Parts: sequence; structure tokens; C-alpha cells
Amino acid sequence: MKRKAQMQHVFIYIMVMVVVGGILLVGYGFVKDLLSKGCEAELFSFKTDLQKMTNTYNSHGSMNIESLNLPCEYTELCFVDRDSIGSRGFNSPHSYIETSVQSGVDMNIFLVGPSVEPLLFAQKVKLENMESDLCFKAKTGIVKVKFEGKGRTIKVTGV
Repeated sequence: MKRKAQMQHVFIYIMVMVVVGGILLVGYGFVKDLLSKGCEAELFSFKTDLQKMTNTYNSHGSMNIESLNLPCEYTELCFVDRDSIGSRGFNSPHSYIETSVQSGVDMNIFLVGPSVEPLLFAQKVKLENMESDLCFKAKTGIVKVKFEGKGRTIKVTGV
């Protein structure tokens, strides 16, 4: 009888371990999916805010300094002059950006992190140097960007 009781205890422990393991696996899947959706929402919100900034800060003589919280795991925000698109002489330390610009893809704002994410094409963005991109490295997830209105364009510089 004692041996039978021991077998029942072992069976109960095995079943508990299987149930707990199943709950952990399902829970991990839900959390991973939730974090992924949160990152997508954060990226969309960032893109929308940046688009508003590049469309509104062009009044001649205006100057706005923005502190931008980079979404997800991105560590850099890069701008490319609108007139550089399609230029074979364009250089960037990020090969994806360089190839994209040289190929004439209409994107001139990028996020850099574990991967490079093309964000949008801002028609009004002008840089001092058309031959290279202007990237801002995040400090504690934040980059500071200065937008200077030039009338039809926005000059983007660092702070």
C-alpha cells in the first residue's frame, strides 16, 4: 500500500509540473505578443508626431527644439536632406540608409537600433551637408533636435 501511495504522489507532482509548464509557455506567448503590439503602437505614435513637426515648423525665422523619446529599442534618429535622394555621392555609416538614398527610395528619416527602420519622407527637411546623413544618438532614450523654419524648408540641426 505504501508503494502505491508513493506512485500517486509522483504522478501528482508530474501533473502539477506539466500544468505549470503549460501555463508559463502560454503566458510567455501572451506577454511577448503584448510587448510587440506596444512597440508597434509606440513606433506609430513617434512617426505621427515627427510628421507633424516636419510639416509645421517651417515658418521663416521660427526655431523649435524638440526632445524626442525614441520608441522601442532604437538608439539613433537619422535625417537625410530631401535633395540627396538618388545621389550616387551620398555616404552614411549605415549601409541600409546609404543604399536606400542612392537607390532613390523616397525616405529621408530613419530610426537605427537592432535594425534600421525607414520612417517617412519629409519633403521640407534640409541639412547643411547633402552628402551625408545627420544622426542623433539617444541619451537615455531621448534625442534633442533643433528645427529651424526657413520658409519652404526646415533646417534640421543638433542642439
